[in-house]
Amino acid sequence: SNGCVKDFQDLANTVGLEIICCLVLGRRMGFLSGDRQKNEKFGKLAEAVKSTFVYISRSYYGFKLWKYLPTQLYQDYVRCEEIIYDTIAEIVNEALQEEQQQCSEDDVRSIFLSILQTEGLDTKDKIAGIIDLIHAAIETFSNTLSFLLHNLSHLPEKQHKISQEFDSVNPVTSTEMSNATFTKACIKESYRISPTTPCLARILEEDFVLSGYHLNTGTVVICHTRVACQNEQNFRNADKFVPERWLEQVDENQNVYKLDEPGAPLVLPFGTGRRMCPGHRIIDIELTLVMAKIFQQFEVEYHSELDTQFQFLLAPGTPIEVIFRDRN
Repeated sequence: SNGCVKDFQDLANTVGLEIICCLVLGRRMGFLSGDRQKNEKFGKLAEAVKSTFVYISRSYYGFKLWKYLPTQLYQDYVRCEEIIYDTIAEIVNEALQEEQQQCSEDDVRSIFLSILQTEGLDTKDKIAGIIDLIHAAIETFSNTLSFLLHNLSHLPEKQHKISQEFDSVNPVTSTEMSNATFTKACIKESYRISPTTPCLARILEEDFVLSGYHLNTGTVVICHTRVACQNEQNFRNADKFVPERWLEQVDENQNVYKLDEPGAPLVLPFGTGRRMCPGHRIIDIELTLVMAKIFQQFEVEYHSELDTQFQFLLAPGTPIEVIFRDRN
């Protein structure tokens, strides 16, 4: 009744799955419909997705006994992966069976259809690729949205600027989303302050000298971009949420310029180069669309502290309580 969502991340998971399925499969799956059976199915899927990242984190460090024996950790991980694969495979197969039920926007279906129509790949490999894309997007979207709303929750003037970019726009189209420069700047600034992927790992393909240290081929190098992005040497007011740093500015003589942020290339929430996350554009579209829908109608407040914990991804460590107040 007061617009309070007690555990916002559960809702964010559901919204994320519904959107990613619509974008990738070209159809609404009904996870937001209140259908009890679908809710139970998704609840198991969301818990399995969250648990896999926890198990990956635990298995990544220390002695890797699971490589030699089927430890409890390994068995739990396999069980979660089976739940994820079986559940998403069921969703994908359901979409395949109803392929003739077209979405109102034909180009939305192109991701799913283009993958299925790719020559030279086995159908099982194609479906596995779709499953991986949906799997990765659920938790990434949920964490990123939770951090983004937290960063905006104490800044009503910035929420208002987002709402102005989508005033009187219904439905929100790709044109409005492309022109929503302030909304996209807020998303990028949230990537800088609280990325769900706070570090990048690479294996050196050749010998390399880094800060005077000689590193051999095969060395694993972990770049902690979150630490670098909160360093005052790289960003002015690094601890402040300032989306304007990514926008063009106009001086008193009407000259257009951009703030010089030496650390700008360090904002790499999806990696870089050949190993860059292939789903980064989908997450950007999801976030822009959800920001538009939320701030067209609501002002957002956080009524709980946001603790974080590392689960291979950076994630909220406690349940999040969010208040949505009607903007009108």
